[in-house]
Amino acid sequence: MGSRRDQLLVFLLVVIILLLSFVASTREQDGPGQFRPSTFLSGDGGARALRLVLEELEVETRQRLTPYADADPLAGPLAVLAPSEGASPGELHALAEWVRGGGTLLYAARQGDVTLDTLGLALQSLGDSLDSWEQLGWAGRGATALPHRWTEGVAVVDGFRYAFADSSRVL
Repeated sequence: MGSRRDQLLVFLLVVIILLLSFVASTREQDGPGQFRPSTFLSGDGGARALRLVLEELEVETRQRLTPYADADPLAGPLAVLAPSEGASPGELHALAEWVRGGGTLLYAARQGDVTLDTLGLALQSLGDSLDSWEQLGWAGRGATALPHRWTEGVAVVDGFRYAFADSSRVL
């Protein structure tokens, strides 16, 4: 079975490999493979650039890590960017009441998101008119920016694949 020294070296080698794999996995969270739209992440799907642009435009921003209910009061406008975890029933209620009370919510949703129903929204694919074989290479539709000092020089923003359906009861 080997000497005690050999066993200790094998054990240390296993521990070092585990530590290195842990360090590598935590660094990948902000890398190109991370598609979670968080203002803490600057990878492909991160939204850190959005927060930095807003700060550059002197728009006050804060990152919220607390729940919508039983914590700091919601202050708006509030941007919720495709949350990776679903909100609790209490949080959904608090968010819906805040919106009904006049709060401004910018919500980037995902398909199957239960928050949509609570807010009275439904998603629809902007590519429904395309044949399924065409959708495979479809990059999404473009949106034209309205004239504003913040959108000077911005022509078309590409890549929108979903929109809120006209049948959404709140619309």
